[in-house]
Amino acid sequence: METLAIHKLADWASDEVYVLREDLLPLACGGNKARIALKLIEDAKSKGADSMVGYGNCRSNMCRVLAMLSARAGMKCTIIAPSEEGDANLETANSRIVRLCGAKVVPCEKGPGVSSVVERVMSEISSAGGRPYYVFGNSLGEGNEKVLSAAYEEVATGICKWERESGIFFDRVVVAVGTGSTYAGLLNGFRSMSRDVPVTGFTIARDVGTCLKAMARFTSLPVDIRDDSLLGGYGRTTGEQMRFLGDMLSRHAILFDPIYSGKALWGLHRLITAGEYLDERVLFVHTGSLPLAIDGLEAIDG
Repeated sequence: METLAIHKLADWASDEVYVLREDLLPLACGGNKARIALKLIEDAKSKGADSMVGYGNCRSNMCRVLAMLSARAGMKCTIIAPSEEGDANLETANSRIVRLCGAKVVPCEKGPGVSSVVERVMSEISSAGGRPYYVFGNSLGEGNEKVLSAAYEEVATGICKWERESGIFFDRVVVAVGTGSTYAGLLNGFRSMSRDVPVTGFTIARDVGTCLKAMARFTSLPVDIRDDSLLGGYGRTTGEQMRFLGDMLSRHAILFDPIYSGKALWGLHRLITAGEYLDERVLFVHTGSLPLAIDGLEAIDG
């Protein structure tokens, strides 16, 4: 998309911590999903599709970006939206943007019935003369792994280029892990460049075992997934984490959302200050975006 925005964040214990500011990407309010959605829309168009179909709850960055970039591309967009515990009636900046961009929202229950909803939505679009493209592949969410990870394979190549040009080389790359496509893209990309830097992922939603099974769809390489900041599941936070994110805001003028990037960065900070990853130069990939970060301000302020 453009030159990567990498700069030093802080010194923690004996580590130098740098940050890749994907939150500053100029399209669709930034974040890693902006790069991924561009790849998805490109692939959809190459296959003759005119309607994008996504899946995600009211906080979903992917759904927001997909709605925004589909509208920009002149494509229709449908979002299949499951409710997480406690958010059935929750409206967020992301969900408002989805609505404002004209995307159709189809509610569903989270669980094994999702695949039938996907099939129904795809069938309805086709019956109306549309050519739908489901971003995760088939109705079981399989088959589109290469497209989903492609953007961050390119980013890994860009990081290697940045290292060569700056003379600053990283001992570890760290990123939040949700679906796993960004993590796998980075790992695959580094290895394709013969760069064996460790890539550590902090899962923000699922236990490590479940995460590893999902990751196997995206990469055959050994992965390093930590659950040190999982806190029991998606959207779970603590006062300690919120105070840490407030400190990041006031000391470094960077806003991290508490759901994804802020959760992973807090986990990284805890490990470093506890004595892990010492004497390393670490690159943290800030995959977050502005809308979700602003939603998190109330929790940080509270």
